[in-house]
Amino acid sequence: MPDKAAVAKFQAIIRRPEFELIDLSSTIAMNAGQLRRFLIDANKRDGKTKTIKTPDSIVVASADAANCQYLLTSDSGIVKLNGKYNLK
Repeated sequence: MPDKAAVAKFQAIIRRPEFELIDLSSTIAMNAGQLRRFLIDANKRDGKTKTIKTPDSIVVASADAANCQYLLTSDSGIVKLNGKYNLK
């Protein structure tokens, strides 16, 4: 059972005029896959690089494609550096 207060807060956020929902495109899907592969490969090399799961990579690739100023996430490891979303 979802937390009604949390659902209400989320719905209030996505109804704001500056909030934009975008459709998933093949380009976003490919970029998400490339991001995951890059992070997995880097983790295999150094054992330190944070990896992310497919849903998170889609969120990051979508935010990047839409040139978002902000990314709403509970993952504190995702940050925006030099105009691109990166991982701590």
